[in-house]
Amino acid sequence: MRSRVIYNIINVKNLATI
Repeated sequence: MRSRVIYNIINVKNLATI
């Protein structure tokens, strides 16, 4: 379940990078 949280954070960081 924690993996999902980390994935979510990475997704948000990716969006911020764009």
